[in-house]
Amino acid sequence: MDEKTVFERLKEFRQQKKITAKDMAEFLSKDYSGYLLCEHGKRNLQLDDILFLFNMGCNLNWLIAGEGPMEWDEKIVPPSENEVIKSQARSLESQGKSLESLAKSIENLSKNKTIKCSNINCNLLEINQ
Repeated sequence: MDEKTVFERLKEFRQQKKITAKDMAEFLSKDYSGYLLCEHGKRNLQLDDILFLFNMGCNLNWLIAGEGPMEWDEKIVPPSENEVIKSQARSLESQGKSLESLAKSIENLSKNKTIKCSNINCNLLEINQ
């Protein structure tokens, strides 16, 4: 196991691939300064970043633990835009159901005169005194 940090190995991987920090930032959909914060250990990598590095051939065991070779040949295919959109839609749908449940709870409380809510969709609740 090498004694480098994940962030030092990230930079080493980028340099091994002969990619500039600016280009790597663009690949990871980050601004340049945000990416540099990752390389300097001031900001964590996101799951999408790690998946992207894996698809570039980075051995995640090496990246995270410093064990094994830097690169490996096996790659996974990132989800298609369609799969990502469907996943986000499911997440939003479940959040909507949670909001509906909250709205019903607020409505029930207002019927019991615990709180008065003029608009369930608003963020302001007035407590009856």
